[in-house]
Amino acid sequence: MTNMMKKHTITLLFTLLLPITSYAETVFNANTCNRIFKNQGNETCLKAIKGDANSGYAMARVFGDPKSGALTNIDYAFYWHLKLSRQVIKQNLTDKPFIMTLYNTGVLYTDGLGTQQNLKKGFYWFTQAAERGEPLAMLRLTHAYEFGIGTTKNQQQSLYWLNKAVNLHHPKALIAMSKHLIEGNGVEKNASLAVKHLKEAAQQNDAEANFLLGNVYLGGVLASRDLTESKKWYAQSCQLNLLAGCKRYYDIDSNSPSLNQFLNKMPSSDDINTLNQ
Repeated sequence: MTNMMKKHTITLLFTLLLPITSYAETVFNANTCNRIFKNQGNETCLKAIKGDANSGYAMARVFGDPKSGALTNIDYAFYWHLKLSRQVIKQNLTDKPFIMTLYNTGVLYTDGLGTQQNLKKGFYWFTQAAERGEPLAMLRLTHAYEFGIGTTKNQQQSLYWLNKAVNLHHPKALIAMSKHLIEGNGVEKNASLAVKHLKEAAQQNDAEANFLLGNVYLGGVLASRDLTESKKWYAQSCQLNLLAGCKRYYDIDSNSPSLNQFLNKMPSSDDINTLNQ
C-alpha cells in the first residue's frame, strides 16, 4: 500500500468550484493527465488510467480534497470515485480506503455532487460499503430505511443496520441507539443502557455525547441530578468545541435564568427531545 493510501481517508465535505455536470459529460484520459500533472503526479495519473487501484484512489482523493486548491474538481472527483468503486467490487478489494470510496460514492450521488442527484444509486453504494463493514454507511442505511430515502421505509432494516454500527462501537451509532432506548422507538425503553451508550460515545471524544450527558445529570430524569457531574460533561463538550456545552457550563456557574428555563422544560418522563436542547 502506498504512503498516500495509509493516510486517513477523506469524508466528502466538498467545496463546489465548478458547475455540476453528469458523469457522462466528464472525460478523463491520458491527455487530461498530461494537461494537469507533471513528474510523479503525471505518472500516478497515467497508472490510474491503466487501472492501478492505488493510483485511482490517489486521483479520487486529490480532486475531492478542498486542500488540493486549484486541483479540487468535483466532476473529476466523482469520475474517479465511481470508476474505483466499480473496480473495488469487481476485484473484491478490501482495504479500508477502498471501502470508504464506496461510501463516498454514495455521498456524491445522494448529495448530487459531480453528478445529478440519485438517491437510489446513493443507497446502492451505501449498501455496498455497509456490507463490507463501514459504520458510516450503516448509519446512512439506518436513516434511509427509517425515512424511505432511496428505498422503501423499513423500520426493521433500519434497526438492523443501527445495531450493526453499535456493535462496531461507532459513537454516532451509540448516540442514535441511546435515543431509541430513551424514546422506546422500536426497542424497549432502557434509560440505564442509553446512558451507558452515551458514556461510551463520550469516551471517544464525541462532543454531542458529552453534551447530552451533561443534560442527563442536569435534568435528573434519566439519572439522579448531579450538578458536579453535569458540569464535567459540559466542560468536556466545550473542550471539543461545542459552544452549547460552554454556554451550559457557564449557566450552571452563574445560575442564569436560561438554566431555570431548561429545568422547567424537563418532562416527568424520559424525553430525548428535551435532552437535545
